[in-house]
Amino acid sequence: MRPVRLPVIADDGDLLALAKPIDALVLPDNWYPRIPVLVEAIRYQAENGKPELQRLNIGSAGLHAIHSLDPDVSGVCVMTRSPERAEQLRNDTGSGLCTFRFHLLAEKAPDDEELECDLPLARHFTEPRMVVSSRTGKKARTIFRRIDRVGRYSLWEAETDFPRRHQIALHAFESGIHIVGDETYAGTSPLYLSQLKRNYRPGKRDEEDSPIHPAIAVHLVEWSHQDGTRITCEPAKTFLALLKQVKRYAPRF
Repeated sequence: MRPVRLPVIADDGDLLALAKPIDALVLPDNWYPRIPVLVEAIRYQAENGKPELQRLNIGSAGLHAIHSLDPDVSGVCVMTRSPERAEQLRNDTGSGLCTFRFHLLAEKAPDDEELECDLPLARHFTEPRMVVSSRTGKKARTIFRRIDRVGRYSLWEAETDFPRRHQIALHAFESGIHIVGDETYAGTSPLYLSQLKRNYRPGKRDEEDSPIHPAIAVHLVEWSHQDGTRITCEPAKTFLALLKQVKRYAPRF
């Protein structure tokens, strides 16, 4: 729990998109009772008359989210000022009129340049994870395209029209793509610089080695609508640092 400023990456007067950080939910989820929820935090600030929100013409009701993101995934978070437009865009999302493009870093993957996974997904009854279920699962489809390859690591794009909870991570795992930092499905840990750099020695300010990007290496880089609206979001600094260090040191292995 710490103060965080959320960059506004798009604003047309009603629709407003924010750059969501890791360690935050967009909407409440009983799997994560102790993680901050953006719609609730924004509403609280709006009700208390925060000047920054008043300047953005955000009323006491706050903002209305049209989609969710996993708490450890950063990227585009699309909201609206009006509940009517939010409902319309949610319906459009459910009708396949929106596209979500993620970037992800994998430490293990097949040689294929493009993969597709359409396994139906359901929430586990007792654990905070999704399962593949043809009986109770809801339809989900993800297309994976390789963007780059660096040593044993590879950068991928994942595209879907409706991202369900943990869909990118679970579909990637079922496709043989093991995302860096996916401890739930692939059993992979976040990368440390000491794992990449030979003869690693921490700097003067580093008391101990820490993860370069302390979360699953997935970022929602773009949201688009068939009406031509397209919103992009630069990855978090730690995600960019992870890509930089992998490109710098991974080829040596």
